[in-house]
Amino acid sequence: LKKTSVLHPVIEKLDLVKRLSPPGQGMSLQWVTRTLERAMVVQEQRNTTLIEVGIYNTDKQLASDIANTISIVYRDLRQDEVRKNVTDALREMKEELDNKQLEVRKLYEEAAKIRNDEGISDPDPEQGSVLATNIDKKLADIEARTIERRASVEKLRTELTSIEQLQPDA
Repeated sequence: LKKTSVLHPVIEKLDLVKRLSPPGQGMSLQWVTRTLERAMVVQEQRNTTLIEVGIYNTDKQLASDIANTISIVYRDLRQDEVRKNVTDALREMKEELDNKQLEVRKLYEEAAKIRNDEGISDPDPEQGSVLATNIDKKLADIEARTIERRASVEKLRTELTSIEQLQPDA
């Protein structure tokens, strides 16, 4: 929460360079960031995923605005991160599925070539042969991994939904 990726958008949204600088002076973004870091108290709530953000300032409304804006910016960053992770996981799964489908097609083509070269007549090459059994095992393995990945994606979606439902205290 004290990272610049969180604090800089807060400083910008609330115009804190102007509001926290001494009268008649325009302090730097770095100075305001350090001032804000020193004014922050961040505590994790025991046995929960909640984080308490406190801001010390003589202006109670400003302190409240800063704390609430930090929580909103942090929540938005976390949601973006979860979305990116889900998207990346789905892309990787799709690539792996495409690769496995290509591998299976090549194996079917290879089996057909072997049957043709060896003069093997098999009216139903996908049933009862050793080759078909090996391919079926590979497909079952691919399907099992796909189910595991889908479960992982569903878990990430559930976490994303939980994060999206978080609302900062007003």
